[in-house]
Amino acid sequence: MRISLAKATEADCAKLHFLQVTAFADMLSKYKDYDTSPGAETIDKIIERMRQNDTDHYCINLCSQNIGGIRIVRKE
Repeated sequence: MRISLAKATEADCAKLHFLQVTAFADMLSKYKDYDTSPGAETIDKIIERMRQNDTDHYCINLCSQNIGGIRIVRKE
């Protein structure tokens, strides 16, 4: 198995949003924390964060299939 990272672009936002909502769906259903859960975030929130100058997003790929994402924020 090969895991790799690929720099994400706005074109990847829908895919990243789907993965995030799917990953947190059970916890959101259990705790009903609609104000703070990543599972309740809109795609617009992901796009907003992706446009931040101090932020990079990466797609996590397993054998060329996207299985997740990571956000890195640079702090000076």
